[in-house]
Amino acid sequence: MVRYSDIDMHHHVNNTIYIEWILDSYPFEMNQTHQIHTFEINFLAESSYGDEISVHTEPVENFPLPFSTVSFEK
Repeated sequence: MVRYSDIDMHHHVNNTIYIEWILDSYPFEMNQTHQIHTFEINFLAESSYGDEISVHTEPVENFPLPFSTVSFEK
């Protein structure tokens, strides 16, 4: 659930929060063995205070880091 501390002055989730949610979905051990140099985020909609958030992370064949999606319900 989007918390008060997740939102910016426009009452939307701050962009850095999405990154935190994605990184928190990775196994802790991955931080010890992998290093993220770049990533790409496509913002398709704004989420706001109280929205239910889901982060889905799954492995990608022949790629060292998983693929993550963040979705929400109002």
